[in-house]
Amino acid sequence: MRRLLLWLLVIVGLAGLWAWLQNPERLTLDGGARARAPMQFATLSDGVTAFRLEGPPSAPLVVLVHGFSYPSSLWIDTALALQAAGFRTLRYDLYGRGWSDRPGGPYDLPRFRRQLDELLALLAPGLPVQLVGLSMGGLIAADYAQAHPQRIDRLILMAPFNTAVDVGPLALPGIGDLLAHLAYFPRQPGLQRANFTDARLHTRYLPGFEAQLAYRGYRRAILSTLREIIVRDPTPVYRQLAAEPPPTLLLWGRDDRVVPLAEAPALLQQIGPAASLQVIDAAGHLPQLEKPAATHEAMRRFLAPTLPGGN
Repeated sequence: MRRLLLWLLVIVGLAGLWAWLQNPERLTLDGGARARAPMQFATLSDGVTAFRLEGPPSAPLVVLVHGFSYPSSLWIDTALALQAAGFRTLRYDLYGRGWSDRPGGPYDLPRFRRQLDELLALLAPGLPVQLVGLSMGGLIAADYAQAHPQRIDRLILMAPFNTAVDVGPLALPGIGDLLAHLAYFPRQPGLQRANFTDARLHTRYLPGFEAQLAYRGYRRAILSTLREIIVRDPTPVYRQLAAEPPPTLLLWGRDDRVVPLAEAPALLQQIGPAASLQVIDAAGHLPQLEKPAATHEAMRRFLAPTLPGGN
């Protein structure tokens, strides 16, 4: 038994050493690193948040919330399209992603709600906003809208996270951390392929995902988010949203393999008659990248009533 235990400790130790050697997090995300980033920065209660606020100052503000792991750079073309349509846009990196800080503590809905609330208090105090959330960002947007219904004119949920996911042993502290470093994080860049129906787009957008991996704290943030949000049932958020919902558009890629279109009818029922569904053909989980013209036009039409003159 002692020999078996010793061998087990050796194996675990070697696995931990291999995981440490394979971890790309070697850099600290500080002012020097951020000096190279095409972003603006705000210091909030949980740390520095990277953002881009662009467009006419007097135009209606559209806030773009990204998803679980890919930072706000996936919204660059969407922001430009909305600005051309007459809107002001705000995109930002969630804590733990992109150029934003990776603070300690749980990465749960209250933290992300607080981040958005503080950012809006700083950049758009008292102003109504149009809120757009993608995937897990859809849940964050829905959570913010149900907590602050007076702030939201219109809400777009793009393939929003709406069903808890069983992540198996990754949910367990200790052994789950080791397994994540050994088996999950090394595969994460390749897992981004599931976002697209066209594999060439995965190659084009992969550098925007990988740029954040070198900075300490990314893996800790992702693992905490898995345990605090992804494994939990999000249904209560959508039911609370239904109590006082703004006009809401569910926007979905027909061929989404991450959050399947088959989940849309149940979500429509949860939110109620304030919600409608539009499907983007020949698109996966990121329709704004695969079918930008159709996706941006659908967004523009839905948000148009907030423009001066309603057009």
